[in-house]
Amino acid sequence: MSASTATTAVVDIFVGSAIVFILTFGLFLIYGLFRVVNMAHGDLVMLGAYFASVVQGRGISFWMSVLAAAAGTAIIALLIDLSCVGRLRRRSPLATMLATWGFSLILSQGALILFGPSGRYVNPPVVGQVVFLGGVFSTYQLVLLLVAIVIFGATWIFLKITTLGLHIRAVIDDASLAELQGVNTARLFSAVFALGGAFSGFAGAVLAPFSAINPNVGSGFSITSFMVLITGGLGNVVTAVSGALIVGGARSIIATFSSVTVATVATLAIVAIILAARRADADLG
Repeated sequence: MSASTATTAVVDIFVGSAIVFILTFGLFLIYGLFRVVNMAHGDLVMLGAYFASVVQGRGISFWMSVLAAAAGTAIIALLIDLSCVGRLRRRSPLATMLATWGFSLILSQGALILFGPSGRYVNPPVVGQVVFLGGVFSTYQLVLLLVAIVIFGATWIFLKITTLGLHIRAVIDDASLAELQGVNTARLFSAVFALGGAFSGFAGAVLAPFSAINPNVGSGFSITSFMVLITGGLGNVVTAVSGALIVGGARSIIATFSSVTVATVATLAIVAIILAARRADADLG
């Protein structure tokens, strides 16, 4: 293997993992921290892409369109929480899963009615390629790699040193004890649910330049995101990164030597093997 081929393979792994991490992060905040299955995650990502397309279509810059998409999906996520999910989260996980699945159908059908079945597009903020150690890479993909690193670092600092981050970690450890210490868990959950929605919309906006947007893309986003979560496991932000490296890295490498379809199927098989190995370890333990 030549040096340029090796460089390309390594960078593709990190870029693919960064894209998957950005896609999954909104779901990680809600499911990974509060154990609420948000089946509408993929459709919030889809909605963020539509928001960016509409705003950019009015002549506004790409990054302002991304901010608008994040704000719009945050508001919608907050409405979902206040109207239904927030009232059900203390019940069985099935209740919130069914509720968010219902909202998923509403969002996808609403997008179909408003925007129609044809695809829409978002133009990236930068174009061109970068040559590095003999490899040729998309400039925008490298920008997304930097974005993923910034999100990871900012979240790590946020959870470790801010008061809100401390409250989130306290609720994760023991919600009842956190309430006794004066933490308003209902308000905190609403804030995190809205923040998760904002990151979902952000992901949809920044990933929209890679393919056409249509009302049916949400299901694919959800599948990939849940693959990352169950592969990395539930815990801190590092588990989301590990899951993204496995899923995104495997898909990128396999797609290099075959088709995207084969890469998707092979990645599913890898995830299944990981889950089977964990189950076997748990049974032995």
